[in-house]
Amino acid sequence: VILQDTTVKGDIISLENLNKIEIHDNVIVAECGVVLSKLVREAIDNNLSGLENLATIPGTLGGALVGNAGAFNSTIYDYLESITILRDNKLITLSKNDIAISYRHTEFKNSKDIILKAGFKLNKGDKDTMMEIVKNNIEKRKQSQPLEYKNAGSVFKNPENNFAGKLIEESGLKGYKINDAEVSMKHANFIVNKGSATCQDIIELIEYIQKEVYNKFNIKLELEQNIVKWD
Repeated sequence: VILQDTTVKGDIISLENLNKIEIHDNVIVAECGVVLSKLVREAIDNNLSGLENLATIPGTLGGALVGNAGAFNSTIYDYLESITILRDNKLITLSKNDIAISYRHTEFKNSKDIILKAGFKLNKGDKDTMMEIVKNNIEKRKQSQPLEYKNAGSVFKNPENNFAGKLIEESGLKGYKINDAEVSMKHANFIVNKGSATCQDIIELIEYIQKEVYNKFNIKLELEQNIVKWD
């Protein structure tokens, strides 16, 4: 998420204390405030396979479920069995088939539902093999992404049969800056904060990238990130 520069108008609910994990045979149930990397490690420690490709995704389980987070050809919904949500002050449990899911998007992005916990049905696996996958993926991230700078991850969704980073790079935008907001030289689908970039700097850079890519390729890049406004 990218947060507006001004003071928050309204309430913010922290779910960080919803951080319990339970394991029953090959089913792992975790609350929404669990950090995703911790969930993956807990599964691996119990020889449960299916989540290891998600270890490098920052943030919590709740956020990952809202945005249908994924990496290395895996998504958070691949092994999902159920989600418990708070909707209109009622606890509701949904199965995967009850949820509208698409690439980097779910129905929760457009609702007031609060995800409380989720259960995943995993496969038995070898701990050493899974840890090797995680280590390899971490190294790939280090080599290909600007982790040394503050950023909010991939800016745009990949268009069908194409890559946002490739389109941005071929538009000559690597290194393009608006104040301290810069298109990463390492991976063009990242906007990095080189010092004191504001939300407005990032929004203007996003809009400029969209305009330039559309002018060159007639493709409208769609945001993967969420810009949170409270005006």
